[in-house]
Amino acid sequence: MAVSVINSKWITSNDYTVANGALRSDSTIGYRSLGEGKFYFEIKNGSGSSNRWIGFTDKDNPSWSGASSMLGTMIAIWQPVVNAIYGIHLDLTSATQGRFRWNANGGSFSSWTSIKDNPQNVITKIKPVIGSAASVNTNVSTSINAGQAPFFNNIDKLLEDSEFEGTYFFDGSGSFATSKTLLSAKGKYYSILNIDTWYETKMTSNTTPAPLVANAASEFNTTYPAWKAFNGTKDNGSYDYWSSATGTTSWIQINYGKRVHVNVLELSATMLTQAVANGMPRDFNILASNDNSKFTKLAEYKGQTWSNGETKEYSFNNISEYQYYRIEVLSTNGYGYVCIGEILFKSVQNKIIEMSEINIENLIKYGMSNNVKLDSIFNNKNYILQDSVSENSDGLWVTQLDRKPLSIGFN
Repeated sequence: MAVSVINSKWITSNDYTVANGALRSDSTIGYRSLGEGKFYFEIKNGSGSSNRWIGFTDKDNPSWSGASSMLGTMIAIWQPVVNAIYGIHLDLTSATQGRFRWNANGGSFSSWTSIKDNPQNVITKIKPVIGSAASVNTNVSTSINAGQAPFFNNIDKLLEDSEFEGTYFFDGSGSFATSKTLLSAKGKYYSILNIDTWYETKMTSNTTPAPLVANAASEFNTTYPAWKAFNGTKDNGSYDYWSSATGTTSWIQINYGKRVHVNVLELSATMLTQAVANGMPRDFNILASNDNSKFTKLAEYKGQTWSNGETKEYSFNNISEYQYYRIEVLSTNGYGYVCIGEILFKSVQNKIIEMSEINIENLIKYGMSNNVKLDSIFNNKNYILQDSVSENSDGLWVTQLDRKPLSIGFN
């Protein structure tokens, strides 16, 4: 079967954010460095904000004695129009020189301007800033990305400009954009979705919400019941965990009230003390059953060690659906009781999806990364699926996430 690859420049996720003085949401204080790519964001100039400068800096606390204090200052926006929206196109693809251009209220973009400091030295890291003669960001009504989506500038219109090739877009809701790909064969369009379904039980007793039932081989007392390992909260040191009555072997399980598919387990230790965290399973099995009598071993793990508050995720092979899932603890790390802070099961399944037509919404939502491999065979074909986070009729909270696909193949 002949396969064609269809590319676009759009993807949405929440990997990055834009805020005043920031193009990152991590500890790098909002800086972007040369070589990291092209970026587009917008600045809203609020009411009464004509006496402002908009530009870039590589200083954590720059002095604002005048517009020349800015690095690569947008002199043309020395007195920006009140209530105008400025689109900023930042190009850091070169490892040796950054540049930018801008437009106002959807008009034509300016020429590219090199980003240098006042003595005309090339700078290697920058962050966007708004300033006045007194200090940075003194006028709160002026903000980098006003938090409004979509952009004032139409994305489709921007993408018609070849200069936007490979640009990452920040859309006010904290979105990050790059290229996406779909496959076409015999007039139809295909993608792969990695479907993650977390079974968020949120229990408040061993039998609520129905039809969920949590139980264990033993419980230390009413302060440490089995359901606390399935209540949806990780223990922060408030005794929010299950503890066995005695010994370093035991089991705990969840009855979902119906058959569900599970192939991932997330375990969390209590933050109470390291000693209690040593009650987490060192050697354990994951078991499953449909009658609570005959159990199938799905996976086994040995030599696990834990820090207080630590969370670990375990993936295992399972293609079947079961009603009961049990953690059989064979040993701990020395504590006299088995103690588990939180248990969460998940289903991860790769699905090939078919869509009858291609449009920008389908490309954005279901497109793959450009790292597409055509060396895998997928036997299951599905049609477009919807993301959901909801409580179903059985009282089970289900969070389903469609994550970026990795590969696709055809017979």
